[in-house]
Amino acid sequence: MIPYPYALIELIRRLEERRYVFATDPQPITNDLRTELGDWTDKLRIRAERIDADGQLHRTLDKIDLRIHTVIKLIMLFWLVSGFMTALALMRADAVNFFYVLVSVLGINWLMLLLWVVWLFMSKGKSARKHGAWFNPLSFIRSKDTLTQSAVDVYEQYLHEPDMRWYWGKLSHQFWLCTLTGLLAGITLMLTIRQYTFNWESTLLDSKMLTKLVEWLSWLPNKLGFSAIDAQTVAHNQSVGQIADARQWAILLMLSLVLYGIIPRIIAWLICRVRLSTKSPELPLELPYYQR
Repeated sequence: MIPYPYALIELIRRLEERRYVFATDPQPITNDLRTELGDWTDKLRIRAERIDADGQLHRTLDKIDLRIHTVIKLIMLFWLVSGFMTALALMRADAVNFFYVLVSVLGINWLMLLLWVVWLFMSKGKSARKHGAWFNPLSFIRSKDTLTQSAVDVYEQYLHEPDMRWYWGKLSHQFWLCTLTGLLAGITLMLTIRQYTFNWESTLLDSKMLTKLVEWLSWLPNKLGFSAIDAQTVAHNQSVGQIADARQWAILLMLSLVLYGIIPRIIAWLICRVRLSTKSPELPLELPYYQR
């Protein structure tokens, strides 16, 4: 989650400012490295590793990292189960309104995806403090122990860097992917064990307009080799679904969830991951501590 050398150096800075007693005295190590040639950052890394001779600081950082990942995995599991249970609720009736289910599983997802794109441009160059307000994995980790709390503070500062908007985006897409995967699993299970009929109803839209909408939905699946639903099938399933056409509607529903829900989220997640991998935190060398 955070580069180890950066975390260790910053942890030692915070601990020294709080007059923490290390296993190895930092002053002799600092004096020795002052006379050596080399890059500041490299010497700070060597200094940090020598101060943490017993590995206690390393173990503390690993412990914080493990707790954060555990919290995230538990929340991902919660959204996976929530998506599955939502699918069971949507598919409880034998006669399914196709567009109602489609909008239910994709509508909010696409709205939030568009809001993420807008937020991405608006948050450029700004602190990520407000961006992560909806969820902070560090809020589950609090301690009166100086070492542990200092490690939490290092992570807290790192998560609020402007470039960490990619981390918050990646986390959001992970949660949505869990929800969509749960929805797909639930819908697939119910379509496998029960016989459904699919119909559509609309006060404002007529059969011609709904046919055009189905054509748009079927375009990508058709390119992948799946047969499209024709205008006659759409007209026959108005208000009352036909068992003979149910398989076509079911396949279109599952493909729509995968192609227009899961895959766009995977693409957005990959963008965030790639962008995050190119961002490396810089030590605040302008601080008096580092200048000394």
